[in-house]
Amino acid sequence: MAYVANREDHTVSMIDTTSNTVVMTIDVGGKPQGIAVDPRTQTVYVTDSERGTVTVLAGPR
Repeated sequence: MAYVANREDHTVSMIDTTSNTVVMTIDVGGKPQGIAVDPRTQTVYVTDSERGTVTVLAGPR
């Protein structure tokens, strides 16, 4: 999986890298900017430059 911050839409898109298709778009509010993924748990961390917060998303199972 790959994750893309859609800053102006306030969302993060989850992309299946084997098929190059968007499988899910998640509304995270604010202005998502940076994304980090824990390789062990697949937990996704999204920074919000507008609110100064971090949104935590459970990775795919």
